[in-house]
Amino acid sequence: MEFEEGIRLLCRRHKTTAKGEGSTSFAAMWGVLADKGYQGLDKSIRAIIPKRRPRGAALTFDEESRNRRVSSARVLVENYFGRMTSLWRVCSTTFTWHESKFDRIINICVALTNFHARLHPLRAEDQYLYEQILSRYVSMAEEQRRKRQRERVIAESRRASARTSLDSTASSSTIRSSSLASTTMGDSSQEILQECEEVSQAY
Repeated sequence: MEFEEGIRLLCRRHKTTAKGEGSTSFAAMWGVLADKGYQGLDKSIRAIIPKRRPRGAALTFDEESRNRRVSSARVLVENYFGRMTSLWRVCSTTFTWHESKFDRIINICVALTNFHARLHPLRAEDQYLYEQILSRYVSMAEEQRRKRQRERVIAESRRASARTSLDSTASSSTIRSSSLASTTMGDSSQEILQECEEVSQAY
């Protein structure tokens, strides 16, 4: 929700009269090109998103053609992100400074990247750099997932070991109690037999 609200405010701040897809519902907003992961965003802002294939069905020819046009237009955006992340390290790593500084720093990076792109037009290599960074993010997420799984397995193993130890202790206590009980009962039986013999001898 915070992300969508931020995008909504940004689109309203930079108004436009451009026509095209979404201009009827959001006439004064800039269009935002997004991938399929942002389904539903077009209900809040002027987002242009490729259409997902319905479950158990296929896209129409017009829908496939539109998806190709949107993907082709997004290549420029990916080139731009590749250029920005290659120029400014803060844009390609985890942001560790205070959250209050984020907007100012990113705005500065965007402005400087715009200036750089005017002097050196965007190229396909910029997209490759961006794809490499995305792959690194995927690898980092996968490593975090494996780490959490290892920690979960270790924790379950420790809990199982603790339960086994408790069961073993309880079993040993039960055996010792049974042994003591048997010894006590044996001593009592011997005493009773001895008393019976003494009584029979007396008579």
